[in-house]
Amino acid sequence: MSTDLPDRIGPYTVIARLDRKGPEPVYKVKGGDGRTLAVKLYAAGESEELIRLRLEAVAKASGLRHPALIRYEQAGEHEGRAFAAMELVPSTKLLGRALPLHRTLRAMQQIAEGLGYLHSLGMVHGCLNASRALVSLDGNNAKITESGMCPETSSTAMAATATMQAARLVRYLPPEMRRAAAPDPDPRGDIYSFGVLFYEVLTGKLPEGKFLLPSQESDEVPPELDEVVLRCLREDPAARYQTARELVKAIDRVRGSLPGGLDRHLEAITSTARGVLGGQNGPRGGRRWPALAVLGAAALVAGVFLMRACS
Repeated sequence: MSTDLPDRIGPYTVIARLDRKGPEPVYKVKGGDGRTLAVKLYAAGESEELIRLRLEAVAKASGLRHPALIRYEQAGEHEGRAFAAMELVPSTKLLGRALPLHRTLRAMQQIAEGLGYLHSLGMVHGCLNASRALVSLDGNNAKITESGMCPETSSTAMAATATMQAARLVRYLPPEMRRAAAPDPDPRGDIYSFGVLFYEVLTGKLPEGKFLLPSQESDEVPPELDEVVLRCLREDPAARYQTARELVKAIDRVRGSLPGGLDRHLEAITSTARGVLGGQNGPRGGRRWPALAVLGAAALVAGVFLMRACS
């Protein structure tokens, strides 16, 4: 890792470089208020138009709040390059993490939930790929970066994007966005990009050419997942999942069918209940009804599985 660090980027003091290489370094920095953040410095040589679009996109993204989205603080320019400051979350890329299948599916489900939040606001991610999908060090929480912050994939800015960068992104772009007269991005394009990422996370390969089913690439992948991934990757947007919520439900059904699925659903929901309710303080400083939270979560899970059994 290079030790040639800038002293400052905008108002931030640089502490260390977080990534190992690449034209768009990410630094650990400290703000004037003492908080530790991360700053991404975008590639050199971008046009003024693309830099302007990036700054506008970061400003818009700074208002987003969802557990599966990295929170952005501000953007600016440093020596002719755009930068974006964001929360610093101890994490690694999801791709390449050796997680149990149920954890991998939960991570992908969380990413889909994040996309659903964006879509509910009339936004799209626009450039979801393996470099923008992170998972916490304990493997329990997934986050996506640069939500709605990818002007290089818009139909008006492709010409302003460096060739290498466009080539890197095109593998995840839906077919309709690769055409000369590309439409404006819509949520179903994110679903396609999600499918490419899902296939890559499950198999370690990209779904290019005549690719095998995920279950054929890995014995650990159940055949039930094949249809979920393939539906995301349909050529026709109308044949894909039409909403991220549909996708979340489809992954949830597969998770519930895995051995020990009920126990893991209960563990996940009761863990959330303890965090939300058990951590709240009552009038004397004690925890407020943690047992009720756990019991309520258990009843919810039992009800969900009963409905599935009766449907």
